[in-house]
Amino acid sequence: MKNNSEIKYRLAHDNDFEQIYRIWANGTEQTFANFSRPENLKKLFHKNFSSRSGQFNFWVCEIDSIILGWVSILPMTLNPLKKYTYGELSIYFDKKLNRLEIAKLLIDHVIEALSTEQIQFVLANVIDTNKPANKFFQKIDFHILGKYPPSIKEPQIPIKNIYYKQIGF
Repeated sequence: MKNNSEIKYRLAHDNDFEQIYRIWANGTEQTFANFSRPENLKKLFHKNFSSRSGQFNFWVCEIDSIILGWVSILPMTLNPLKKYTYGELSIYFDKKLNRLEIAKLLIDHVIEALSTEQIQFVLANVIDTNKPANKFFQKIDFHILGKYPPSIKEPQIPIKNIYYKQIGF
């Protein structure tokens, strides 16, 4: 791979959808292995992707128009009094990459972009047993908020840690 100075960080465009979806679908094979998958999963993902606007958006990093990875910030709630306070961060990279350094740079880019928006907190959910991801979020100054308890309805779903970062501070 070329050096990091050749990587571009930008907002996603409509024509990025197929590359973004492919990276997500490959990444969720492991992290969401225990989740049932609806038949219209791609359509549901596209609905989230198509709703991007302002602070709730998708950002990509690329080299030569090839997307290496992406971050999305989506609303945590639709309550109009709280919608713009919290955002859920998702991050996915092509499996073949050594992605920690460029992941940090992409998240730094997104956090900087959000500093002028209304959003106050970004939250990330990380499977408890995913030690590299947990270590990564701690390294980039996300703080542990807590854990989701085991699901009563779907006990096969892994426990997740909840991380947060306050925006603007």
